[in-house]
Amino acid sequence: MIDITYSLSEAEYLDGYKIWAKLQLKTYPGRVLVQIASAVFGVFIGLSLHLLPTWLWIGLIASYGLLYFVCWWRKKVIRKHLYAQSKENWQNMHVKFDELGYQSELPGMSGGWIRWARFTNWREGKLVIILGYDVHFIPIPRSALAPEQQDELRLLIASHVKSST
Repeated sequence: MIDITYSLSEAEYLDGYKIWAKLQLKTYPGRVLVQIASAVFGVFIGLSLHLLPTWLWIGLIASYGLLYFVCWWRKKVIRKHLYAQSKENWQNMHVKFDELGYQSELPGMSGGWIRWARFTNWREGKLVIILGYDVHFIPIPRSALAPEQQDELRLLIASHVKSST
């Protein structure tokens, strides 16, 4: 059994969010269809650029660049906002891992227990280990675990939960 108490920093939360968001994006229905349609329309637009005045296609390319930058900035702001909303939920979290599953207690709030069978995935990041179920994820900071605890937790999770790459 592994028994730890931790507080999650913003950097750890963001590391976990980036890992989990990439996994969840792959599960959305229609993802491949949208990619194929974008590629086909992109080819037609690219081939027809020679028919437009130079200033217009330069403006079109610049607008796509600006759109890419705005989307990147928006994701960053949303991640920070999500951490700010749930910050108190990740402070002084008491967590136990055993053969049955994951148990958490938060001072001043109720605790919870999740069986290993409920988790659908897990991943390791630079700063956190992620346990996921449905669209939710639970980040466990690696800094809260001693190296031997990390190895023990890795083995425990790997024996009960599949990992997708």
